[in-house]
Amino acid sequence: MAWFSRSKTCSLPHNSIEIIKSGPAPFPLKATRNICMTFPILITGGLGFIGSHTAVVLAEAGVPIVILDNQSNSSPKVLDRLARLNVHPLEYVHADVRDTNALDALFGRQKFGGVIHFAGLKAVGESVAQPLRYLDNNVSGTIHLLQAMERADLRRIVFSSSATVYGDPAVVPIPETAPLTATNPYGRSKLMCEDALRELFGQLRKDMVGQHKIDATGIGHERANDTK
Repeated sequence: MAWFSRSKTCSLPHNSIEIIKSGPAPFPLKATRNICMTFPILITGGLGFIGSHTAVVLAEAGVPIVILDNQSNSSPKVLDRLARLNVHPLEYVHADVRDTNALDALFGRQKFGGVIHFAGLKAVGESVAQPLRYLDNNVSGTIHLLQAMERADLRRIVFSSSATVYGDPAVVPIPETAPLTATNPYGRSKLMCEDALRELFGQLRKDMVGQHKIDATGIGHERANDTK
């Protein structure tokens, strides 16, 4: 199953918190526990803001976790913070999702219940200045991950996309039915990844669920990603 998390980083008033929590979770809590009592969840980009908070939530649900992160846009201090928050069992792998050998080695020695894919570059302005870098990191990285998952016969993934795939929306909140019209290299890189997932999981006749999610900057920031 592929599940899209189209996130938009923004500040929200306290009474908007229900927007963040709305909609079905990618792994319903009961199902997550059943899947992961034996097999951990792999979180790519798990030392980032959203990834590390996801690790905390999964750990609180009793889910074992493996984080894969190349620390290109994160801090190793997050690992210390996760340890102080008693996030366990937790394994950290310092690697890039474009590293085929590292992925094959990881999937070869460990069976996973699923993958939550956060790893990627995420600055719109930077993507305009460096479009090839975003294509290489976001699109190529996702393809390398999907290929490694296919070799390992792993078919369950949550992909963290972006609200930028909608371009300049006509209405806000943005409905899932809004046209996909990304207007910058970052948004297009995310849309390319979504298209690849649609093609892949469509051929496999697997279920695919889409949802738009807004992540509020600062809510719970004192937890996993506070590196002070």
